[in-house]
Order: sequence, then C-alpha cells, then structure tokens
Amino acid sequence: MTWPIIGHDWAVTQLRQSLAHGRVAHAYLFCGLPQIGKTHLARLWAQALLCPQPDPPCGQCLSCQKIDHGTHPDVQVLEGQGAGRSIKIDQVRTLQREAVLLPYEGPRRVFILRDFDQATVEAANSLLKTLEEPPAHVTL
Repeated sequence: MTWPIIGHDWAVTQLRQSLAHGRVAHAYLFCGLPQIGKTHLARLWAQALLCPQPDPPCGQCLSCQKIDHGTHPDVQVLEGQGAGRSIKIDQVRTLQREAVLLPYEGPRRVFILRDFDQATVEAANSLLKTLEEPPAHVTL
C-alpha cells in the first residue's frame, strides 16, 4: 500500500525497508519543523507495526482503524500537559509502568512522544533508562 503522506518519501522508504527486513528498532526520532506531519508519520508507522495484513498499513483492518481513532490499546500518545504544554515526569513514569505490560492485541506496544523536546529535564532524565533498554515488545 502507498502510505497516505506527503513529503516524507525518504523516511517512509526507510521505515518500509526496516519492516520488510525484520529490522525494527526499539526507538525512532521524527524531527523537523512544527506541523509538517511528524505525528501523522508516527501513527502510520504504528499502523504498519500492528497491521496484520501482508502489505501494512492497510488502513482498513480493525487495528489500523483503532489507531486512526486513537483507541488502540497498544498505542499510546504522550503529549505535553498544563502550563507550557511540556511533558512531565509523572507522564513518563506512567509510560514506564505501561511499557512493561505485554501488548493487549498486537505483537508490540507503541508509544508516540509528541514534542518531547519540550519535556521537563526531570521527565527527559527519567525516560533515559527506558529509551536505552526498553522491553523487547516496545517501540518508542
């Protein structure tokens, strides 16, 4: 399937190749200017990782649709909250508790950390251990 995203051809090619060769890393960093589709690409990548179809993401299966609607139990999006919209240490601790749980429906759990560059220093330091040594079933 052609991924429904514009302007990220190189990234899509790299992600598709890693999936096709079974070389999925434990973490990916999507960076760039605001509003260029980083979160959209991350959601498509989550669909590709969890889609049961032979050429993922199909966009039609229950898994892909749940991710589209933000209701897939194995995909969580961590976003800044409160004043300054920064990610706080309590949110990272919740992520760490969730990360050790096995996937509910798919083969892995996917955590999307939106605008993590705006996280507090405490949150960033807390995430280091999980980022360096995540459980085998987790993709950040």
